[in-house]
Amino acid sequence: MNDGEREELARLLPPRDEPRLPPDRQRHLKEFVMTEIRQEVKPKRRLLLLRPAVLVPVLAAAAAVAIGAPRVLGGNEAAYAVSKQKDGTILITLGDMKNPKRLQGDLREMGLNAVVDFLPDGKQCAEPRVQNRLPTSSKLSVRPKVDRDRGVFAIDPRVVKSGQTVVLEFALGGFGSGGTAGMSSVITDGPVKACKLVDGPGS
Repeated sequence: MNDGEREELARLLPPRDEPRLPPDRQRHLKEFVMTEIRQEVKPKRRLLLLRPAVLVPVLAAAAAVAIGAPRVLGGNEAAYAVSKQKDGTILITLGDMKNPKRLQGDLREMGLNAVVDFLPDGKQCAEPRVQNRLPTSSKLSVRPKVDRDRGVFAIDPRVVKSGQTVVLEFALGGFGSGGTAGMSSVITDGPVKACKLVDGPGS
């Protein structure tokens, strides 16, 4: 049988039916295709940006929380903490002998014009540091709140008047292992010399 005869025979045969899936298979296939289409056109999440009018109150609330908390500096153990009490006194808790100038800056922000030095064990500042020593230094420390064994001191900033400076020298002997902490204070209305370390009594 040649090609022409095959073509003639093919024309005489009834046309083939197109292959069709059973109805339940067609339904499953349609659901699968529609699911894939929905996932492709799913809207992406948009980043919510706060308007300036909303952002400002949020930042103000965060700042208010920060101002109300005691300031704590240092690594794993705080170098110090300083906070203002309801009665106006300032509570200082020392953790180690670091950052005296940062403590000095925090006290000045609280309205206390102070010069702060931390003294190593067995050392003191060479005297005299001030020319005019005012007689109100003994009233600066609030005795009932002082806990020398824990390095806690309460001072009354109202004792230091406008135009005056308080010199605070902290000496920690064995602090953290049952030792005691000491604070000496001098109030002056004149200049204050930088602390020059010298041997203390008995060194």
